[in-house]
Amino acid sequence: MRIHSVNIINLERRTDLAEAQRKTWTALGFSLDEIVFHTAMDGMAYESREMVADAAAGDGFAFFERWYDESPQHWMGIGELACMWSIARLLRHIGNQPGNDVYLYVLADRFLKKKRAELEAIFSELSDFKFLQFRGRVPQRDEGWWRNGWRRPEPDFVKGAHIPINTIERQALKLGDGVLAMTPAGARWMQSVCEPGLPNAPYEVVLLELGNANQPTTEKGVYSCYDAKDEVCNMADYYGLGYQWHAWEGQYPFGTPLGASDISKINQIKNTGTYRDP
Repeated sequence: MRIHSVNIINLERRTDLAEAQRKTWTALGFSLDEIVFHTAMDGMAYESREMVADAAAGDGFAFFERWYDESPQHWMGIGELACMWSIARLLRHIGNQPGNDVYLYVLADRFLKKKRAELEAIFSELSDFKFLQFRGRVPQRDEGWWRNGWRRPEPDFVKGAHIPINTIERQALKLGDGVLAMTPAGARWMQSVCEPGLPNAPYEVVLLELGNANQPTTEKGVYSCYDAKDEVCNMADYYGLGYQWHAWEGQYPFGTPLGASDISKINQIKNTGTYRDP
């Protein structure tokens, strides 16, 4: 299968992240022509979460109308909703493409650690390939944000929680949507199966719920992997949670010149979401 392009959701004002992405992906073997930036929807342009939800629904994503069902007690802020809208737009774009090429889906602060040749070798072995989740993560039971924040199903019910490292697992999903690979059919599949859980949980959490051992919805051609466990990311320390968790698949770290998450910054400025008083 041919890798068509690297598709990165990035805010226009984050030229620093765009430059870092270009350098990263060219080092991995991609040409500049294959690195495509998709303008992220900017939460700074909206005064309330309701305004974001209404605009996203008007853009063709009717599931945002459900925002009003839970909005009085909802933990998400403008930043999360704008990010979710941006993801929906990227999935729509990929899903509308012809053919069966592979498209890489990338959030602005993430990157891949596999070179192009490694990716091509993976896809050549997966004859029914539709969707691949890189470096999916199964949360620990004692993670407070899981237990007291989102109140989703306990993570030890997730399929693949104890698979060996460096393994690609068939028909199983975990937490994480920073870097994905998909065909146009895979993009349509992801959006269709995620929509029932949106926007009241982010895409990464809905994917984890789809990986629940009692969920039969993960279909043929859908894969996930969890590589080496020898790294930790500093997000937990950044939020003062008192523990560390394993890194995502490639993440520009907080505290560098690239800065903290735009989601948290927007929520703080707009006084929305759980980041307003970190």
